Amino acid sequence: MSSRSDSSVEDKVEEGIRKLIKGDLYEWSPVLVGMNPATQLLNTKGLGEKPYPNEHACRLRSPEDFEAGSFRRVKREHEGKEYSVIMGRLKGAETLTEQAYRYPKGVWSEDSAKAHCSGHDGSFEAAAKGQTFIDQTEMALAAIAEVKNRAGSLADLREKEGRTLSEANRKRLESLVGMLKEVADDIQSLLDETAKPEKAASISRRRALLLRADLVAHNLSAE
Repeated sequence: MSSRSDSSVEDKVEEGIRKLIKGDLYEWSPVLVGMNPATQLLNTKGLGEKPYPNEHACRLRSPEDFEAGSFRRVKREHEGKEYSVIMGRLKGAETLTEQAYRYPKGVWSEDSAKAHCSGHDGSFEAAAKGQTFIDQTEMALAAIAEVKNRAGSLADLREKEGRTLSEANRKRLESLVGMLKEVADDIQSLLDETAKPEKAASISRRRALLLRADLVAHNLSAE
């Protein structure tokens, strides 16, 4: 854990070892992909920062009312539209209480999300109007990395238990592979089309060689 303390820290040194006795510690090193999927990093938005890029937000209670590290994120549906509920334990409480809602802006319009939030006496904040290409690609890479890690963990668990993937999970992964291949092809085309002249010429020569190889292979198979 990375932390720091203020000037009021109490400590002592014994045999060259510093022992911290008392102090206010502040955690600041987020874990992006935890072992437990329920402990995922929700957001890094702080006071005064711009709205979330992909979600409308509805605050029901201040995060300061809750125990640190007690937050969980679950999915719900309203009129066929999925949204997220952030829940946590109020200080001194044992049960979970709703703290906020998150509405994916690709599913919820600003007006519909605001209406739902108002119906729960929440404080609404619309999603950011724009998102840079860099932000979007970084979020996509993080999501792909998380899926990769979870797929690997799932495969290991299934192997230990002597089970195979369910048909539903297999279809999801097959669909994901197909989509990733399409995205990879589109991105490669973009890179080729925007390459520098000398590199573009090399790409054209490589494509010509590949085409010639395909023709040779086709002729051989025809014979």
